[in-house]
Amino acid sequence: MRNPIRDHRSRRDHSFLSQEDRKTETYFSAENDWQKESFSATFRDRRVRYAASLLVVACLIGGIHLMTPIITAYASVQKASQNQEVQTAASDLKINTNQTYVPAFRATPSSVSDHLSSSADNLLLQKDQQIGVDSCGLYIDGNFVGAVKEESELQKLLQNLLDSAKGDGEDDTATFLSDVRCIPGTYPASSVLTDETMKALLLSKQTVQMDYQVQNNENAQEIANKNGLTVETLSQKNPDVDLTSLKSGDTIKLSQEKPLISIQSVCAKQETEEIPYDTVQKDSDTLYKGQTSVETEGENGQRQVTYCITSVNGKETNKEAIHTDVLKDAVSKVILNGTKDCPAGMATGTFEWPTPTMHTITTGFEYRWGKFHPGIDISDGNAFGSQIVAADGGTVTKASDTGDGYGNCVMIDHGNGYVTLYGHASQLLVSVGQKVQKGQLIALVGSTGYSTGPHCHFEVIHNGTKENPFSYVSQ
Repeated sequence: MRNPIRDHRSRRDHSFLSQEDRKTETYFSAENDWQKESFSATFRDRRVRYAASLLVVACLIGGIHLMTPIITAYASVQKASQNQEVQTAASDLKINTNQTYVPAFRATPSSVSDHLSSSADNLLLQKDQQIGVDSCGLYIDGNFVGAVKEESELQKLLQNLLDSAKGDGEDDTATFLSDVRCIPGTYPASSVLTDETMKALLLSKQTVQMDYQVQNNENAQEIANKNGLTVETLSQKNPDVDLTSLKSGDTIKLSQEKPLISIQSVCAKQETEEIPYDTVQKDSDTLYKGQTSVETEGENGQRQVTYCITSVNGKETNKEAIHTDVLKDAVSKVILNGTKDCPAGMATGTFEWPTPTMHTITTGFEYRWGKFHPGIDISDGNAFGSQIVAADGGTVTKASDTGDGYGNCVMIDHGNGYVTLYGHASQLLVSVGQKVQKGQLIALVGSTGYSTGPHCHFEVIHNGTKENPFSYVSQ
């Protein structure tokens, strides 16, 4: 009969008994219980080591670096000495092939069981978050934004962004100014977004701070309008800057909303515009000097212009005309200017400056010294003796000093409801009732009457009311 102890000790690998061995192997008798215990303990010891190995492998796979619960395996093992000689008689062995030994194993945690359960839940959650998922990651300017499961869906979302930014024309284009890359790979589950979440993220905007350089003497209101802000917002962003005294080259801070991806679009756009008419001056010997007449009324034309428009994030940055079709030509306005000498006393209806060599205004049409000054005082260096001319043709109605403060004074009735007055002259060169032409010399500058220095006092009287001369003449 086979000796099971000898057979068992002769196994080199100390592995579990095969199924065939379990059917044919004998068991120990009651007189040899210590031998059965040795066999069972050895079996149980292997099960403990096997279970511990499985636990270590599970910890490594889950990425668990530290575990506070300590599992202590308890096994009641009593090993026989390996050097003891086992001697038994075959006749003493009793065989019972119906009995099967099952190795026993118990594991008891050294800490509280609830703590172990909670820690395990946390470890499982951490493991789930760290699980790699095959997906496609989106990178913008080198920065990882997120990932979606299907690369085709991400490409579709990006293409929709471009399609919405470009126009309807066949040649319209839209491109990313940002460096946009779709990189398939394995990404943490926590970074994988749904398609809807990724779409919302791509459409979102972020507030960015930027420096703006003032150009072409822009004021705060112009800068605010240009950047879609208010002056109040500019003031809050620049508390140390006087926005009322900005000059070219100054730098101020702005805050703007910027999309996650910058898109440049280029489109062709047709616009219908007016062609403004020009004005042509022509001489006419049928009109007196100073007289004008409109020979042809001007009329605007019309054209259709095709522009190439470049925009960044919907804001126009450049506009260039690439083609023009004239739909209707403009008609020039033609004005005739008289060249014929006016007869004496004839008014042209317009006034010219009364002192050809003097243009400095010392007092305007305003209150002065407690009363209103109803004309303008004209003077200049070396004013005394300078020429005074008729502002328009007419008849002289006054040429004397009547003691009213104007000193030597000339008044001309132009026969159309207008009268002009020239005061404080040093010398009068016309007489009452004389017909004069426009621009004719009538007196010399002086300081007669109520005057503080040599000058010409000039008035325009319309239907008896003194009006501001600057409504009729210019320096």
